[in-house]
Amino acid sequence: MDFPTSLGLFSTKGIEYLLVIAYLLLLPPFWILLTRGIRRATKSRVAAVARQQARWFPIPKDVFVHPGHTWVRPGSNDTVELGWDAFAAKLVGNVDAFNLPRPGQTIHAGEPLCEFTVADQAFEILSPVTGTVVETNSEVTNNPVTANDDPYQTGHFARVRVANRKASLNNLINAEEANHWMDGLAQQVLTAITGSTAPVLQDGGEPIAGFAKEIGGENWQNLIRSHLKSGEAEQKG
Repeated sequence: MDFPTSLGLFSTKGIEYLLVIAYLLLLPPFWILLTRGIRRATKSRVAAVARQQARWFPIPKDVFVHPGHTWVRPGSNDTVELGWDAFAAKLVGNVDAFNLPRPGQTIHAGEPLCEFTVADQAFEILSPVTGTVVETNSEVTNNPVTANDDPYQTGHFARVRVANRKASLNNLINAEEANHWMDGLAQQVLTAITGSTAPVLQDGGEPIAGFAKEIGGENWQNLIRSHLKSGEAEQKG
């Protein structure tokens, strides 16, 4: 009299076994399709970023660039304007304070031009030319973010008189070559970004301001120092 119940039990178990087997058979191809879609989406995003990266750190046509990421724009009467480039501005991010050279001060190419602080760390920026400071940009000292928002115009550091402007510019990188250099740096940053778990890209696909802290981790100070070709970052008291 218990046979029908037993048969029903076996029938139910059989269906469950078949469902498990079907699940196991369908899982691998489903997983392959899922991961393939994720990989395609990731590759598409990286490709889109790669197309944009050439515009990350553009160099204006009328400036010359130093390997330490400072630039020079020829002016009149053997004077030049100078500042830091867009790569340095993005790399460093918001600066707490700039200590710019004083008018009348003599600066030397390849030696410290000025100092800035970020998160109680002091860094030096190298001068791209040798000359005498004519004037400094008070807008940068009063409002440091200006150097980040508009590094080639209102965010310039100083105006300097040089002894031989042509000779000074010959030692620097022209805009065309500098833009090729920036393209290479953008590729390096992109490679670092794709290997980072930190949110390094902002809306629009450009690196966030201060991306050195995100991709450099605990060694972010050394990353800044290496790109600016300057000395060891010093802890401010």
